[in-house]
Amino acid sequence: MFTLEVKDLKKEIGARTLFEISHLTAKRGDKIGIVGRNGTGKTTLLEILAGVSEQDAGEVLRDGTTGYIRQINPQDERLSGGEKTRKLIQEVLRTRPQLIFADEPTSNLDADSAAHLKRDFKKFSGTIFVISHDRDFLDAVCSEIWELEGEEITRYKGNYSHYRLQKDNEREAQQKAYSENMAEKKRLESAISYRKDMAGSMDAKQENYLRKASQEKKLRMAECLRVGNKKANIKRLKLPKND
Repeated sequence: MFTLEVKDLKKEIGARTLFEISHLTAKRGDKIGIVGRNGTGKTTLLEILAGVSEQDAGEVLRDGTTGYIRQINPQDERLSGGEKTRKLIQEVLRTRPQLIFADEPTSNLDADSAAHLKRDFKKFSGTIFVISHDRDFLDAVCSEIWELEGEEITRYKGNYSHYRLQKDNEREAQQKAYSENMAEKKRLESAISYRKDMAGSMDAKQENYLRKASQEKKLRMAECLRVGNKKANIKRLKLPKND
């Protein structure tokens, strides 16, 4: 059974479509890392999935309680960014949610705190959606990667390293296909050029042939006229017969 299901989800910012997702699902135990270039809308998507922001169209169905770990901007002088992040994580985990949505949860943590969070997330039996630039964290925690690119989500099974390997394989396949297409294009262009050259050569030969044939015809006609005139002159020069 799905713990989260997305149907015909759309989000716009002004005239720009941030993302448009026809269908996505997650089930209990999935640990999903959301990746993509800056500005693609990762945080906006996470907030919509968690129910803390509204979409422009579509629906998000959640089965279970949720906990949202927002990205901390240290402003409280009494607590550091790391302390505030640890406090927020503890508060969320204390509620025992079925779904956790976390935006850069390790960004303000020291190594020990990040390792502790990594262990907590790995042991968590529910569903996790996490945005993080910490590749080691994504490798240790995630079972699937969702890449947000070109207004769409592409799913990759495995952790971040598996995702990178699949992306590299995709690029190699695309480059190979591109090279093959370019080679085929050159072959076709060469064949077309050859046929044009052959057609031009044949046209030139045919034109020469017709020109020569025309000249030969004119010569034959001239010769016929010359011979005919000669015979006529001879006939006129014959003496009349005696009676």
